[in-house]
Amino acid sequence: MLNRWKWIAAALVAALVLAWWFLVARNEVLPLEWYAKVTDQTLVVIAGEGHHAWTRVTGVTETSSEVRIRVESFEWLRGLGNASAQLVALTIHLEQPLGDRPVVDSQGDEVRRVRCLDAPC
Repeated sequence: MLNRWKWIAAALVAALVLAWWFLVARNEVLPLEWYAKVTDQTLVVIAGEGHHAWTRVTGVTETSSEVRIRVESFEWLRGLGNASAQLVALTIHLEQPLGDRPVVDSQGDEVRRVRCLDAPC
């Protein structure tokens, strides 16, 4: 009976490790390509994601000197498709008007502002 519980515990640990690998290890932070200001408190940021990915805004930090945006992508079918990224637009609502504060990504790199969303203008 004790051996059976050891096998169950080992299988449970293996399942947890695999779940972590699929859910966390394949999650990556994306750089932002550019952004557009829709209103004083609404931005649309553009990031490049894989073809089989779930991309979302995971953090917005507003200070008096900058707006820092973190975008993460979970690619659930890695290796399928080609190496090119597809662009995804994500809407962000700020608590305070953007004003003259720069928008930076989670790495601290300043994101370029454009006047239109279809392509870098």
